[in-house]
Amino acid sequence: MRIQRKVLDGSDEVVSLKHVFNFFYMDEEALKDREGIMIIAFDGMDIDLIDKYGLENIPMREFGRLDNSTGISRRMTCELFTTFLTGETYEEHGVEGLRRSEASSGSKLPDIGKVVPDKASATARNLLRKNDTIHGIYAALATSLSPKYNRDDIGCETFLQKIEASKPLFVPVWNPMFEWQCGLPDGGLKSGFTRDEVIERNRDYTEMRLEKFWSITHDFWDLVFLHMHDPDLQQDMGLEDLEDDYERLDKVAENVLEEFGDDWVILFMSDHGKIQDDHVQHNKNAFYSSNVDLFGDETPHIKDFHDKIIEINDKIKE
Repeated sequence: MRIQRKVLDGSDEVVSLKHVFNFFYMDEEALKDREGIMIIAFDGMDIDLIDKYGLENIPMREFGRLDNSTGISRRMTCELFTTFLTGETYEEHGVEGLRRSEASSGSKLPDIGKVVPDKASATARNLLRKNDTIHGIYAALATSLSPKYNRDDIGCETFLQKIEASKPLFVPVWNPMFEWQCGLPDGGLKSGFTRDEVIERNRDYTEMRLEKFWSITHDFWDLVFLHMHDPDLQQDMGLEDLEDDYERLDKVAENVLEEFGDDWVILFMSDHGKIQDDHVQHNKNAFYSSNVDLFGDETPHIKDFHDKIIEINDKIKE
């Protein structure tokens, strides 16, 4: 059964009946009965597409846009999630863009493709592929020319450190997935894989992340934070029809709610929306959704979640 309710911006949204029940079932006092906080990040999930595809499980009690403007010209995963973790923008936490070489304060590294002739580069790659050891060394050296940020680059304390029993799973900058940190799967395009093969591999990576998520002992932790680089890569690859991917992720949300919705504070969120037509910039259509009251009618900034998560954890512990 589906009915209409009002969301934060006053527009009508179609949701399933069970989410209307969720809208009323939890007050601040009930936080004391929660086991912990569970954050599921769907990287790049666009709030306009959540509405377009009529997702039923991701919209919860409080659902709306989050402000991801931080003064950076390009909205990028590493910088935005570090802001989410620390409650500070790049001026304080020091992570700007996606890679160290993109920081305005650092020197720009030359594109390796412009340094090595295309023919020689292709020949070298083909030769190196035949020896796994040499190829591994080559890949490490190539990545080091413009590495993505890691936790040593974060100049502020994160809520993962302040909430001692935290379990981060593949969180950008903090403990990212090995393959993603090495530029995969989209880097596979440079090695001759097709767009469809790259998209399929990303879905495999999402499955690997979910397998890890479901395998942990959740009750041991006060906070669990899972990041999936999905649907961002499919969008970046120019996939036009995203409905199946969004519905598949909505099923993930349904499974999480069925297992943990009665016992945990649940937060779904994204860092930005889909890639724009210029294929240079992601749009600003990030979202958040929770089964508890967080910000009311206000549109929160992505840095506001740090203090809110600490506050909720303290209330659970009272």
